Amino acid sequence: MLIFNISDIFSSIITHKKGLFFVDRIDVTECIIYGVSAKDFESEEDATLYARSIIPTGAMGEVYHHGEYFVLTSTYPTLIEAQEVQANLIRLGYEARIVNISVPHFRRDYRGEGKELIEEGLYKFRQIYSSLYNIDIQFDKGNLSRSSFSGQVAQVLTDFRNFVNIISSSSISSKYKSALLSSYDVVTKLVEEVLYSTYSNFETSSLMKRNMLKIIKENISLLDKI
Repeated sequence: MLIFNISDIFSSIITHKKGLFFVDRIDVTECIIYGVSAKDFESEEDATLYARSIIPTGAMGEVYHHGEYFVLTSTYPTLIEAQEVQANLIRLGYEARIVNISVPHFRRDYRGEGKELIEEGLYKFRQIYSSLYNIDIQFDKGNLSRSSFSGQVAQVLTDFRNFVNIISSSSISSKYKSALLSSYDVVTKLVEEVLYSTYSNFETSSLMKRNMLKIIKENISLLDKI
């Protein structure tokens, strides 16, 4: 066994490949996005009714349960942005609070090819969220026409589909490939729903915000499964 182990090490050095006894590690850092709620409730029914009432304004209108039922207006990639929106809502008379939504640190031993590709695949959810967030911000500010908005969302979807094809044809572990592709199917449908929306601009922006959060939730669910 000792001789086999040593020969495997020397073989790896000569061929520049990882030996049978080498265990790599997939490491994906924690990510936090910050939801801003306009109001919170003790019952889901009251929260849902209020959420529906703010959707026509372009707000997310999503109920997020974390002890209480928070009605989120939107989510933000940085705490500073969330605090600015919270302060504006408080000035307008809302009971605004910030809710942390965490994608946990993911670390697993991995033996096989394509560790870096798997890590990129797990980060992809955050990248999609960030791309859609930037588009939605410009759309809300009136800097994008509806056609420009749709064009940019379509580009995000095209780039994502290209990456899905890379994962699909890769030699990564079947366990990770299957899990990623299953979650990617969910993400694809969420982005398509925004792209093909026939709602008003405000309601489409609201849909975008809700689906962005669902993409982050899908990321969390995926990490729990694998």
